[in-house]
Amino acid sequence: MTQELKSGLISSGLVQIPSPPKASGQIDSLFDHSFNVAFEEDLLNVASSLLDCSSFGISLPELDFENLRMYVLIGDRAIRKEDRLTIYTSLGGVFEIMLSRLTKVDLKIIPVRADATLIRTIIRTLDEFPVEENTGLVIDAYTQKYLDALTAPFFVPG
Repeated sequence: MTQELKSGLISSGLVQIPSPPKASGQIDSLFDHSFNVAFEEDLLNVASSLLDCSSFGISLPELDFENLRMYVLIGDRAIRKEDRLTIYTSLGGVFEIMLSRLTKVDLKIIPVRADATLIRTIIRTLDEFPVEENTGLVIDAYTQKYLDALTAPFFVPG
């Protein structure tokens, strides 16, 4: 039985790349809220709406993703043809994600010109954020040495 998935987000990066008439791939890696599909040199991320849309990916409504994720195993086959991504699961499900029905989200990074004032403001803001407390890492002396090197102030013209 084929299930069609017709809502969610698709990254602008994925839309802009011309797809061949038919591309064959397979499930490469699985996570709790996303999985990756490998197509030769491309890695397409399919994620739950609990996560942000990847720069080369698709984000599906949470319930749709959970239903799909339940059936997907590493090595399952995926075909991208025209406006569809079809996933054939080992557990008997076939899922068609209708790419043309997904909402395109622009994820291009826009260059920003930063003058000395903006750089100082960014540094001041980052200094107020307790990076060490929010990483979840055990901060021993060895780790602290490298964190200090990453967060050491640098010269700002001024």
